[in-house]
Amino acid sequence: MFDTLTATEKQAMLGALNPDTFLGARNLAILCVFLDTGIRREQLANLKEARTNLADGYIEVYSQKTDEWWIVPLSPPAVAVCQNYLKWRASLLERRIVG
Repeated sequence: MFDTLTATEKQAMLGALNPDTFLGARNLAILCVFLDTGIRREQLANLKEARTNLADGYIEVYSQKTDEWWIVPLSPPAVAVCQNYLKWRASLLERRIVG
């Protein structure tokens, strides 16, 4: 394995996102999962909450190439970022729409 980005470049990308907003938390979760796992964008786009197990630190992704589900581990920092995003998402879904 090799890194295509330096630690400084990764930090600059991650630091540009605000985890205290919904969009920042979402984008940070996407970026962290990509950097942490190297999964394909199609796999991330098709990731379902039912196929995530943040308590045990992994996600399940589908591989069209092999027609199988793969368990992909997440680092503790990536898990924390994903949990923050889910917290933001839940708070927005619970809001009542006034119209």
